[in-house]
Amino acid sequence: MVWIASDFRDPHPSAINWLTDHTVEPFAFFAVQVKAVRIGDSPIAPLFEVVGRPNGWDRQIQQQVRSRGELSDLSRWRMRFWECLLDLHPEQSIWGGRDATSSHWRPVPGTDLVVAIYLAQKSVRLFVRGPRRGYPCDVLDQLAPHHQALESTLSTAMGMGGRYGHFFWQERPGNLRDESCWPAMANWLHEHQCQYVEAISQQLGVAEVVLIGVPSA
Repeated sequence: MVWIASDFRDPHPSAINWLTDHTVEPFAFFAVQVKAVRIGDSPIAPLFEVVGRPNGWDRQIQQQVRSRGELSDLSRWRMRFWECLLDLHPEQSIWGGRDATSSHWRPVPGTDLVVAIYLAQKSVRLFVRGPRRGYPCDVLDQLAPHHQALESTLSTAMGMGGRYGHFFWQERPGNLRDESCWPAMANWLHEHQCQYVEAISQQLGVAEVVLIGVPSA
């Protein structure tokens, strides 16, 4: 059970802890505070922070991960990079967590498009694509009428590649085995992803959705 509110007073997490202590598995109770964040002129987006959880929950998750097998060296390397990005830009946790995937997607509000950031071993990349199992032609239909304005704003050609269509593809090469270069790479990904979402939203005429918040009980 997850209790979401814009603010919690001291008795509220205490109530969550009481419920946890007086119920049996598999019940679990969480208190999640929701806030609104904005990066520059980008649309307002929700940010969720867990302020109450069962005792030992993180330890249980770690045990489950270990029981499913240890991560590979590549997976651990990816996780460390994404942790670096999240340390620099905590708001990025809305669209991608500390996991071992090679990419994280940020939706463009009001569309079925996403701006993907991608981690390779010798470069970081980003591009626009459609949903899983989507068709490149559907993405092309949305972007083509605006391709000149977007190419000018994003400083790259619209292009098209990959099975599902990767549009406005950009890459920044670097020695990603050298962790000292990670902050610059992470900043580049984050800043460009924000720029892409803002530019596409403006050109496609997507209305900005403002999260007002959920009142506390």
